[in-house]
Amino acid sequence: MPGVALQNDWPDISPPSGKEFLGYPTQKPLALLERIILTSSNAGDVVLDPFCGCGTAVHASQKLGRDWLGIDITHLAIHLIEKRMKVPFRLAL
Repeated sequence: MPGVALQNDWPDISPPSGKEFLGYPTQKPLALLERIILTSSNAGDVVLDPFCGCGTAVHASQKLGRDWLGIDITHLAIHLIEKRMKVPFRLAL
């Protein structure tokens, strides 16, 4: 069939850098998680991130009006996520 095959390359989203980069080598860009959450859920849905690391998925979920559950076993990750959520969203965790 004519046309372009479905692509999985999103060149408009850059890797995290500057203030967004929190030092995690596997960190995903906030814009990427926002796009995934927008296309796969509705406001009020619950997003689960069982390995939340630096909290990009929970940050995107909060920003987009989703409820969320973030799980991680390290105190470093939990502290980082608490800090990341308190400042922009004024959340008391």
